Amino acid sequence: MNNSVLETLNFYMTDLVQVSSENLKQIARNCCNLTSLKISHCEILVLVGFFSAAAALEEFCGGSFTNEQSDRYNAMTFPPRLCRLGLTYMASRELPIVFPFASLLKKLDLINVLFGTHDHCLLIQQCPNLEVLETRNVIGDRGLEALARSCKRLKRLRIERGTDELRMGNEDGVVSHTGLTALAQGYLPLDNGVRALLRGCEKLRRFALYLGHGCLTDVGLGYIGRYSPNFKWMFLGYVRGSDTGLLEFSKGCPSLQKLEMMGCCFSEHALAHAALQLPSLRYLWVQGYKASLQSSRDLLAMARPFWNIELISARRVVTTNQVGEAVELEHPAQILAYYSLAGPRTDFPDTVIPLDLLL
Repeated sequence: MNNSVLETLNFYMTDLVQVSSENLKQIARNCCNLTSLKISHCEILVLVGFFSAAAALEEFCGGSFTNEQSDRYNAMTFPPRLCRLGLTYMASRELPIVFPFASLLKKLDLINVLFGTHDHCLLIQQCPNLEVLETRNVIGDRGLEALARSCKRLKRLRIERGTDELRMGNEDGVVSHTGLTALAQGYLPLDNGVRALLRGCEKLRRFALYLGHGCLTDVGLGYIGRYSPNFKWMFLGYVRGSDTGLLEFSKGCPSLQKLEMMGCCFSEHALAHAALQLPSLRYLWVQGYKASLQSSRDLLAMARPFWNIELISARRVVTTNQVGEAVELEHPAQILAYYSLAGPRTDFPDTVIPLDLLL
């Protein structure tokens, strides 16, 4: 009560269920920096005074809606900075109280609300700035489709199975591959971000991009090529684009001399033609690609004077981990190509095979 520097107060899911609204109001008045409150099941109407006093509050979780006169909730107002919200036992009839500030929400926890699929759609459409959503399977495919259309800034999605799932029957409140596909197609998580970065950082000369699986599309690869006129060196890891994206990328990067790629799964045909289209390329290293069934003949498309091409076949290596156990590691196939006026090197190990020896 006398703490004036409190910023976070959390007794959610504890035995502290007898909450004094007057005490909370006093805390809000004393602690002008209180930004987060998470409480147990407390009738939301008794918190009106607290919300009025907590001007700096950004996060609220908990509360409950037990009053049978639902119209009383219409007069509820929340703190002006509130952007992270997790309400409990809210039903469809109370949903409109969130609409006035829904556009400000960045995080929304709907795990413990009593919403159906339609309610999810109504609320999600009002939250264009949403970054984190936690909910149950009842969101359904329609809810995920609404999420893909309306929440382009989404960074994290958590969907739990609810205890009411077995009672849904044939309702549309079940998540399937249809909804997940719509969600995935609605996001190009890094394409536009990479474009903005490259357009805003014109003095960059070296660029490394190491991603999670599927975080960049062919569109993003095309952006990298188009907006990288001065790059000398580039590393691309797990960008997961297709051959089309690689060839689009290679139409740009006029100054690129050294290109390294890992886990990108491009074909030998696309790699060879991309190397030919990059006019300043002097060095190419690729680990993890789609090897052809014709002794890598597709790589011959990039053959030229003083351009050496070496292959390292995929192999499995047994090593010892930190607890002394033997583990098997897979080393993906690799391609190394480089210019040398001195001709092919002769000091390579047995694992390295010059391409011309395979033909």
